[in-house]
Amino acid sequence: MALSGAEILALVRQEFAELLGVPVDDQNFFELGGRSVDAARLSVRLQRALDRPVPLQLILRNPQPSTLGAALAEAPEPAAPAAEPELTDLTVWPVTGTQERVVLRDEEHRRTGKPPYIRTSFWCAQLPGTLDADALQYAVEALVDRQTALRTTYAVEDGRVVAHVHPDAAPKVESLDFRDEGLDAAVKHATSSADTAFDRRELPRLRVISSDTGADGTLLSVVIDHIVADGDAISIAVADLAELYTARVEGREPRLEPLRITFGDWVARQQTPEGRRRRLELIGFWAPSVAENAFYPTARLPFARSEPLPDTFMGARHLHRFPAEVVAGMRELARQLRTTPYTVQLASLYAHLYRITGESDITVLVPDNNRAGADEENLVGWMATTMALRLRLRPAGGFRQTVTDVHDMVLSAMDYRGIAFGEVTDALSGGRRTKPVDVIRVSPTMPVTPPRFGDLAATEVSLPFTSAGLGLSMWIRETDEELEVTLVHGLENYTEAAGRDFLTGWATTAGAIVTSPDQPL
Repeated sequence: MALSGAEILALVRQEFAELLGVPVDDQNFFELGGRSVDAARLSVRLQRALDRPVPLQLILRNPQPSTLGAALAEAPEPAAPAAEPELTDLTVWPVTGTQERVVLRDEEHRRTGKPPYIRTSFWCAQLPGTLDADALQYAVEALVDRQTALRTTYAVEDGRVVAHVHPDAAPKVESLDFRDEGLDAAVKHATSSADTAFDRRELPRLRVISSDTGADGTLLSVVIDHIVADGDAISIAVADLAELYTARVEGREPRLEPLRITFGDWVARQQTPEGRRRRLELIGFWAPSVAENAFYPTARLPFARSEPLPDTFMGARHLHRFPAEVVAGMRELARQLRTTPYTVQLASLYAHLYRITGESDITVLVPDNNRAGADEENLVGWMATTMALRLRLRPAGGFRQTVTDVHDMVLSAMDYRGIAFGEVTDALSGGRRTKPVDVIRVSPTMPVTPPRFGDLAATEVSLPFTSAGLGLSMWIRETDEELEVTLVHGLENYTEAAGRDFLTGWATTAGAIVTSPDQPL
């Protein structure tokens, strides 16, 4: 039964209070210190409670309980979905445009003798004890049986790329003994696995390694081919794996929600007449952001190599923690402007790029998980897309103006989520682009609850992987205490020193502009 307006308002207030840990009447979510990750969690919680989509942009546009409750109460009930092609029982699936580009790039590299383009999603953690090998193997087999994308292979047939679904595709867990060599050697082996390309013509789509490190316990790593797993998908897969393992050792049924669709069903939705109409609408919106005069490729950055090296897809990784006083200044400015700290962080990146290049027309790519409803919530697959956020800075207006402009830009863009950057560039160029574009990507990362494997709590371990695409890719991780940015870049265009200098320079710029937000950039 549908909730009344008063019941929805009470629900919204309750969710605000539980997420932010403070009593709530009708205060602004962001004035209370709400972050982007909190808004994303609020979207998921309300979606579950109301059993209908609650877009993140609805929360960003209505950050008070009264306005959000009214917007939810006035929203029409979602229409029953139109009949869709169901691929659950089929053995051949269509693929997304992004998957097609990856497979065609693989074919080109094999034909020309180039090194493989390594893209994997991975997770690695230390466990204070020994895993049950039989239970872990069972969990891997059950995971692959549940998540159909993990048993697919890819081929070019009759000029088109297709995915083949296999009935039995679980890999054997690689159980290794590092008691003599120790934890560092186990981490090095896990890193090598994350740095090794998959052959997408063959199985498997994932690797699971359990390494006994003696006194340091077990190092468990899960590596999934990126063609079937984005950042959200690896978290989903690991959570499923942990629950399947725990259920096995405890002798009970797994507590997992049944999946409503397969990844193939999700792909098929994009290719219905309605899906194709929406795609054309999205291309029309994003086309100006990827026009030739937008600020990419990043080879125009002043610290890029004058002569790029040949493609090797090897790169460097840097971690930088912003000073506490800079983080506090960003959060205070976010409260004043009633926006998220991530918006301020993103605005500071635009300001830094302006300062080092003199360019005021800048495009930065921001990944979007593209999971709009309950059907996709627990599904493993590569669904993430990218928003090409093109900002025309107004330097004379100062940093406060830049933050406001970024806030408005993001809100507008979120109404047009759901298409990959590459699909837009393909449409504009009239053909498939198999070479990656050199761009700047920046993504917020959402902290997740560490999983438990039986009675063993996992502590995540960062792998010093060295594979990288072109351009600069950054991940922003914000906790209650700090802000850290991880930068990964290819070595074709940038030296390791240039990458480190870029991060420290960004932090310096952020510190200067949050201190004097009304001064010209």
